[in-house]
Amino acid sequence: MDSLLDFDQEYLEPPWGPYGRDLTLGIVSLASKFILQVLNSTKVINHETYKELVHNRPEGVGLLTISNHTSTFDDPGLPCAMLPWHFFWTEHSHCKNRWTMCASDICFTNEVFRQFFLNGKTLPVERGAGVGQRIMGVAARALAQGEWLHIFPEGRVTPDGRVGPFRQGIGRLVCDAKAAAGGRDPVILPFFHSHMSRVMPFKSAVPRAGHTVTVAVGQPLELGHITCRCNQPVRLQQHPVAGAAAAAPGNGWLEQQQQQQQQQQDRNAVLLPGWQQIQQLQRPEVEEGEEQLTVASIGSSAVVQLSRRQHRLGADWVWWRLLTAGFAQQQQQQLEQKQVL
Repeated sequence: MDSLLDFDQEYLEPPWGPYGRDLTLGIVSLASKFILQVLNSTKVINHETYKELVHNRPEGVGLLTISNHTSTFDDPGLPCAMLPWHFFWTEHSHCKNRWTMCASDICFTNEVFRQFFLNGKTLPVERGAGVGQRIMGVAARALAQGEWLHIFPEGRVTPDGRVGPFRQGIGRLVCDAKAAAGGRDPVILPFFHSHMSRVMPFKSAVPRAGHTVTVAVGQPLELGHITCRCNQPVRLQQHPVAGAAAAAPGNGWLEQQQQQQQQQQDRNAVLLPGWQQIQQLQRPEVEEGEEQLTVASIGSSAVVQLSRRQHRLGADWVWWRLLTAGFAQQQQQQLEQKQVL
């Protein structure tokens, strides 16, 4: 346990001290606000919900914000544009700024970068290491202690605006945070943004000017009926072959497999509500003449991608495919009804 706490502190404590963290966050927020609020403009829908959860959520309750990812400037740009400047300069007095994650081969390539990003409350995630890597445990424990964590569930930048399927990391974070918090769920808040890919085009290091970024904030997700199954042991199916195999002396393989499958399914179940709300927050009519995918086509795209991944992820993804397809069909029908009216 001591080694886990030491590992946490290595990443959670600011290398330059609390005032060094204030300075880092303050400078980054100043530059971000200049880009998004001076060179460009930012409009936030349902802004009060976002600010209320960041500033005034109950003591010890973690906040997990999730969004689509269309440019490399989404974070720190959007969090800085959506909150007042003094919030970043006074981090040492409230410790409520967000934590986020960045690929270690991008943000942590040398010691200077490592210290800078840790001061900016950024955790290094290793590509290809899976959801079991130790830094995921650090993030989950921080969330369980009441911290704010922002992640991009798609796990990659999608500059074309498509919202792809969510990675399994969000399910792991929520379930592990709940366990570490003694059964208390973190607050999960989705939001959808558009035009960030115009402000900072893909693979560009120079921001553009003259665009309006729109952020649509959703409502907190109620997932207690799903997360209550997280990390719980499962009962063996009442099947003579299964029962005989499990009862065989020294043979716990079947029980272990069912346990892992159930835990994976429970974690995957956390993905769908957030994915659905982000689809609903997308507004094809935000800017007239802009090429936008409809909610239904995005849902269909996600189903296609999931079907291609099914052979790798296992049969427990089939139910998500069916739910997603039904959601896409429902949205298409609603859109058609609106057109008729």
